[in-house]
Amino acid sequence: MSSEEEDESVIGTKEYWDTLYEGELNNFNEFGDEGEIWFGKYILTKLVDAVCRLVIDKETTTILDIGTGNGHVIQRLLSRGYVHLTGIDYSEKSIELARTQIGSNIQFQVIDMTASDTSLLDHFDIGIDKGTLDAILLCSSDQRKAKREAYVATVHRHIKNLLFLISCNWTRNELLEFFQPKFSLECEIETPTMSFGGRQGKTVTFLVFKRND
Repeated sequence: MSSEEEDESVIGTKEYWDTLYEGELNNFNEFGDEGEIWFGKYILTKLVDAVCRLVIDKETTTILDIGTGNGHVIQRLLSRGYVHLTGIDYSEKSIELARTQIGSNIQFQVIDMTASDTSLLDHFDIGIDKGTLDAILLCSSDQRKAKREAYVATVHRHIKNLLFLISCNWTRNELLEFFQPKFSLECEIETPTMSFGGRQGKTVTFLVFKRND
């Protein structure tokens, strides 16, 4: 589903995510609840399995989790033996929650991927985006193109090899258009399809991009 013509959503605001993760932090501290798994456990498992299949070197590969949220992706990659993991989010409450759940052995930073200055962010072999671009592009329509281009430029500047990207708002062809020519398609990961009115489509698109020099 394309969101190009839709108006701004509350999900595209920092205030929404600060409030959400403050609530999840309170729930974790009180009940030990790890919080909502964005896209669900099935897609999270598909993502981690794809990373494990395509990124063999677990000891030296550096991985950036873009829009880390409550840190679910990092937790799963840690359990699969990956060592050099960094989580970023523009919500301070997200970073506080992820640090509380995972501990101080993982690096977390408050970074906005659409900001003009991301010089504090290091360079990484692998990037992972599970719904972050979706949230960014739920901004007002007059800001969408600039934010999309800023995001792609930042990813190209800081990711040296592969970007794993999952979206529920954008189709394969739309995502290819967004990222070319800075990235090319490495592969597409199969995700569930649905049929409606005699037509079949995907509810989630999962692409792996390779950075072009």
